[in-house]
Amino acid sequence: VTAVAWSPDGTRVLSGSSDKTLRIWDSRTGGLLLEIPGHRGPVLAVAWSPDGKCLASAGEDASARSKDKGSVIHLWDAETGKELGQLKGHTRAVLALGWSPDGRRLASGGADATLRIWNVASGKETPAFEAQQDAVTSIAWRQGGKQLLSGGADKTLRLWDANSGKQ
Repeated sequence: VTAVAWSPDGTRVLSGSSDKTLRIWDSRTGGLLLEIPGHRGPVLAVAWSPDGKCLASAGEDASARSKDKGSVIHLWDAETGKELGQLKGHTRAVLALGWSPDGRRLASGGADATLRIWNVASGKETPAFEAQQDAVTSIAWRQGGKQLLSGGADKTLRLWDANSGKQ
């Protein structure tokens, strides 16, 4: 298991694994509720949308049409496991994911040292910005969704304006 996240209501747990799958578990019984295949590489980051309806997952998962080692962020229906879409832009593995408090945006951080913010409904990203000197390994939204914190392998934390991308 390489990544975990609680559902917003605490009744389920999402896990991602090096075996290229996602699994949803019942948090009370520990029973497996759903297994979701579909990644082409290890799953390194998972996140549950604030309304509990959508899952995001990513890792070392180059698109089938991509010749590089970039990564695809997958969006899934949390009840059925059906893929809802893909977000493409990172040139290396995605290591961190985080939904904005309102669920409209998804932030992703990767081994390419970029922080990207995606409009989930349209699939479009705001211009990516170099967030760290090295890989972006963690992301946290501030309540209200106006600021975003990133942590990196360069041993720094950086605070960002989520709308402008400025520190």
